[in-house]
Amino acid sequence: MSRGPTPETGVATVGGGNLYYRDAGSGEPLVLVHAGIADNRMWDAQFEALARHYRVVAYDLRGYGRSDTPTAPFYHYRDLASLLESFDIESAHLVGASAGGAVVRGGPSVRAIFRRVAGSLAGLRSRIHSAR
Repeated sequence: MSRGPTPETGVATVGGGNLYYRDAGSGEPLVLVHAGIADNRMWDAQFEALARHYRVVAYDLRGYGRSDTPTAPFYHYRDLASLLESFDIESAHLVGASAGGAVVRGGPSVRAIFRRVAGSLAGLRSRIHSAR
């Protein structure tokens, strides 16, 4: 599915909770996971530029921004894996800031995705710099 520069927004139901997301662009998937003191808006300055080269998904972790407040035990890494599954994304570039970095390095389901894309992170860095 081709997405334009204007992000689609929505809510994905994962693991008994709802996660708010923005989705824009086309190409290889790039998922942005915010820091523990922010929500998906921390990526506003980069989102549009990245969407020119990638399919970009930025979402609010459970308990942050427009996503549901937790009502039962959960794991952020499982939410991330379920979110990717709900978008039929089998592999993606994963970018996390601070606590978001811990999420993308999380449990086995995310580590499997991370292993598939780890070799392409150097290419991502050069594309980000050229998008500026």
